[in-house]
Amino acid sequence: MTHAKDIRVLRSSVDKLLNKHRWAEARALVKRRLSSLPDSDRRAKGAMLEVLSWIEMQANRPVAALKVLFECRSLRSRGSPKALDDTLLISRLLMTTGEWSAAYAELANLLGRADAAGWDGLLTALDLCVEAEEKCSAKMQATLSSMFAAAVRSYGLPIGLPLKGVDCKDAIRGAHKMFSEALRVQSDLLLQGLTATTPARLEEVVRQLEDQIANETVEFFRRGQQNVLDQLTGRRAYMAKGKE
Repeated sequence: MTHAKDIRVLRSSVDKLLNKHRWAEARALVKRRLSSLPDSDRRAKGAMLEVLSWIEMQANRPVAALKVLFECRSLRSRGSPKALDDTLLISRLLMTTGEWSAAYAELANLLGRADAAGWDGLLTALDLCVEAEEKCSAKMQATLSSMFAAAVRSYGLPIGLPLKGVDCKDAIRGAHKMFSEALRVQSDLLLQGLTATTPARLEEVVRQLEDQIANETVEFFRRGQQNVLDQLTGRRAYMAKGKE
């Protein structure tokens, strides 16, 4: 029996079982045939794995179908139409299970291949990629909004939160700029204090810090400034004893 005819017979037997919802029997039938194949017969194994993935999809077992399809794709020649078809199916199943980021990664990798340009499934892949990108973007926007609100609360930043559903990227950049500037000032003052060569210069830096602490409204920044001040007042006491 030829390879193609063998697969047609197998599909026919599987279809009869699936029509009766006898998923387990259909799965067992294909697995028995798979176990009898030599490892070197990658073509036949790939064809039978296609049948098995179809069984799992019909049985509403997307996770099991994904596992089969990943194995199936590993047997294909990289960039072949069959491998691209497998990736398209994998992407669909990932989207079905809500794994939008993984689906987007699969599709982006597929569309980045030069050999996809003449592939029959290209337009479908493009459409799925747009859908996955939109879902990922919406999910990330929700994550950014909730975590930005958590950061503002945690640091006590005097920043208003964007309305729900409003893009918060600019607000995040503004908050990070404020945060980074405050840390830079603290680092600069610490460096100035640690490298001061005279008590007078060190005292000047200490007074700058004390003024900042007195006027600081953000508790997180105040704690950082106080930590720097503690280090510099310790050095001031050390210098006063003439040990430097």
